Amino acid sequence: MRTVLGAILLLVICVVGLAVIFPVYYRRGGSREAFCLSNLHALSNAARMYSLDHKGRLPNASTWMDDLRPYLTGKYAYRSPSSENPDVFHCPDDKKHQYSYAMNSNLRLADVPEPAKAVLFFDSDSGLRNAHVPISTISDLSRYRSHHEGGWHIVAHPDGDVEVLAPAQRPESPHAP
Repeated sequence: MRTVLGAILLLVICVVGLAVIFPVYYRRGGSREAFCLSNLHALSNAARMYSLDHKGRLPNASTWMDDLRPYLTGKYAYRSPSSENPDVFHCPDDKKHQYSYAMNSNLRLADVPEPAKAVLFFDSDSGLRNAHVPISTISDLSRYRSHHEGGWHIVAHPDGDVEVLAPAQRPESPHAP
């Protein structure tokens, strides 16, 4: 009898847990979004390590992928462009491009009073290797399309934090194309 009650209790806990978790994954693409968050977090950490080795400077915007390569280790180690395995520079939600992220070419660490509000890397639909664009504020992201369903943008801040921004959090720019 005790075993049957234990099994029923375990089943109820599992069902309630799935009922709570499943809608979150269904709404935002779940595991693909988690990979993208993880990739941007790894890129942000690599940039922080790079800056420690280069007197507080960030990688050169036109060569940032190559500059960060030595700082990407373990499962984030750079894979060659011909590799069958996705790498840290590609978001699984991006079905069109090999490269899914861009660097903010406006950012200078010495000029950032609040790193948690600055954008270092973000998901981009440019598809270019070493993509870089000037971003002054988070609202500037409205000029760029997101490859995430629903228009979500994922950004990495210089302090290592990564954030998912709903389209409502990115006010439309009057200069958006």
